[in-house]
Amino acid sequence: MIDVIISSEVADYLDELAYKLYLKGYFGFIETAIEYVDKLTDDVHQKYTYQAKKTCTTTIQKIWLSLHYL
Repeated sequence: MIDVIISSEVADYLDELAYKLYLKGYFGFIETAIEYVDKLTDDVHQKYTYQAKKTCTTTIQKIWLSLHYL
């Protein structure tokens, strides 16, 4: 499994995002905005981790090849 790496630029952007969400009044406390952004990054890590592809059977490969070589 391969992990998602967040660059320093993205981390800075996420920090700014939390602060801007707080200033715009989306959250009553800065801590709540920070928790929200942390949950976003956790979701990205969980959703976009690399998963090995499954190979298809030889029958499906033959059908796929026959469709592309008509």
